[in-house]
Amino acid sequence: MIFLGIDGGATKTSCLAGDEKSVLGSGASGSSNLIRVGEAQARESLTTAIHQACAAARVSPAQIHKTCVGLAGAARPEISSAARRVMLEIVGGEVQVVGDTIIAIEAAFGRGPGVVVIAGTGSIAYGRNAAGQTGRAGGWGFAISDEGSGYWIGRAAVASAMRSLDEEGKSPLLDTILKTWKLTDRHGERHSTAQLCCFASGGACSCQCG
Repeated sequence: MIFLGIDGGATKTSCLAGDEKSVLGSGASGSSNLIRVGEAQARESLTTAIHQACAAARVSPAQIHKTCVGLAGAARPEISSAARRVMLEIVGGEVQVVGDTIIAIEAAFGRGPGVVVIAGTGSIAYGRNAAGQTGRAGGWGFAISDEGSGYWIGRAAVASAMRSLDEEGKSPLLDTILKTWKLTDRHGERHSTAQLCCFASGGACSCQCG
């Protein structure tokens, strides 16, 4: 049997293809977070990552027997349904869509108790005790939550730079930000959530800054 495992985030999508014994291929692409990029972009990212993994594994997407997709926001029925619909257009076999917290805690602890903290573009803490009871903290979106995430760090850095400019008339940090985003002055174009995260990581990510 051939399986697919997909981790779909707000900045990147990772996909592994394998059988019962080993990983046979991998693929990667941009964001597949339906909430942030919409269904069309999510479909494109998922298709790209899946096709890469399948090509490396020398199988076609139609030959996949089971797929598990972990997506941020998949606890919402409308997001889960949309993701499942998209996946059934791409692959064959059974498709399961779960939240990214589920795949993280399963990977770390199997069926046992534990706590995981996801700090990517967004952030959330999720835990499960020995009785199987679960709880979460955070993960309510970048506008009001997601403390410690890439977006949160990037936004804090930009805000600090602008305060420094207001108070001192200059900001070395702002100079670095402008250089990273290839801007000539602080009145340049607006930048995306992914680009703020890219700045927070020192530019070492897949988004295009500039």
